[in-house]
Amino acid sequence: APMAPLPSMMAGAAGSAPAATGPTPKLPAIVGACPEFKDGTTIMVAGHKSILIRAGAPNKGGALLFYWHGTGSSASESTRFPAIAEIVDAGGIVAAFNGSGSAKADADCSGTDAHNSADFKAADQIAACAVEKHGIDPRRIYSTGCSSGALQSGCMAELRSSYIAAVATNSGGLNDQPRKFDWQDEHTPAVLTMHGGDTDMVILSFSQTSALLDMRAKEHGSYVVNCNHGGGHCQAPAELQRAAWQFMQDHPFGGESPWKSGFPAGIPAYCKAY
Repeated sequence: APMAPLPSMMAGAAGSAPAATGPTPKLPAIVGACPEFKDGTTIMVAGHKSILIRAGAPNKGGALLFYWHGTGSSASESTRFPAIAEIVDAGGIVAAFNGSGSAKADADCSGTDAHNSADFKAADQIAACAVEKHGIDPRRIYSTGCSSGALQSGCMAELRSSYIAAVATNSGGLNDQPRKFDWQDEHTPAVLTMHGGDTDMVILSFSQTSALLDMRAKEHGSYVVNCNHGGGHCQAPAELQRAAWQFMQDHPFGGESPWKSGFPAGIPAYCKAY
């Protein structure tokens, strides 16, 4: 069931992300016709046959959030992320991918075939069209997900670093078994990893996959936060998922992290700067 909206007193509420300085996103070119971003519809984009869209009113400078579900799940899993209503109310878009509806690719980010790197072609079209046609703020494009979807988000941080501002992975990170990915360009998205520590094990150790993303992102110049909630696989509690949304909002593309001088109030004590 959907979680409660974010408390209004939390910093980084939608529409109030810090101003960014430095590099600007390099958005992909629009290829062909743009999809219609209509709330509650399922669209086909760039060969991907099923992407669930939640969308608010256009031209409000809202955020775009990509959500990738876990193996055996579906796009409806995105309703468990607590900021959906807030994103929509602020004129933003949530694009939740339903399985890997694209052609097979040479890079399967999770190893389970739930999603693959070909799906990023659809994400490219959504990002470019959302900015051009819906008035999405190009500095506020984020990615999150659970399990294999969180591995897809970690992969997206690297393979789409040219326009992803920040990612928050829920029992994910990077699975280095299929192949080692390279950063798309010099920019590195801000990274927050959520995992259950030693209890977070489903074939892979998700504390280790989280640590791998943390390490690679930090080495590439990112600001990184690791949150070990100790609660098992994909069991990030509501307070942590709310903190994850705050983290994303507080880290628009190209900006210095406001968290470097200390975490905002309400961030769980088990979250540590990497």
